[in-house]
Amino acid sequence: MRIFSVVGSLAVLACVLVVSYAHTYALMVSVGFHGIFGHFAVIAFEALFLVSVTNIVFAKTKGVPPGVPLYAGFFLGLSVVFWGNVRAGLEYGLTGAVIGGLVPVTLVVGESILAFSLIVSRRRAAQVAEDAQVDTAQVADQKETTNQVDDAGQADTQRVPKLEEEERARRLALQLKEELGRWPGRPKLMAKGVRESVARRVLAELKAAEN
Repeated sequence: MRIFSVVGSLAVLACVLVVSYAHTYALMVSVGFHGIFGHFAVIAFEALFLVSVTNIVFAKTKGVPPGVPLYAGFFLGLSVVFWGNVRAGLEYGLTGAVIGGLVPVTLVVGESILAFSLIVSRRRAAQVAEDAQVDTAQVADQKETTNQVDDAGQADTQRVPKLEEEERARRLALQLKEELGRWPGRPKLMAKGVRESVARRVLAELKAAEN
């Protein structure tokens, strides 16, 4: 399904770009940009529009604000590309103008579908990797529990460092929540030197206490 979505989206983008290029070039010719200069002008506006749309779509899927330059490039490129396509359909009445205006809109939708397919695929792979880490952590916890039961004295000796590690993890989690506005994931705590099993246990306790 992912391959079908990617190939289909690329086919849509290719077709739309060809049609849009022809219409925008006709617009350039109508205002005196002939030959190579007309093609350069078309490439500049079409590329500006395409690059801006691509970066805006991917920025939003990652939760990053696109910023003013991207929106400025998008609206500048869109204004020329949109008018070129609408103008090409004006001689066919309202229907022609509407269909012409839908050409750049189709480009935006096609890129959004492509970005969505890629993001879903990456998230699925990340989920599989996280599940594998959870299974490994559960096995490690079982072994740790068995060792503590077998040697009570050693367990008592290790209890203080373990409590200190949990307390440190709890402080880090609360600090990161203030910075991020939400509870951090296990990888964030692990990056601070907290063991995965401790990070998982502390986060579960804090979330349960909050609820």
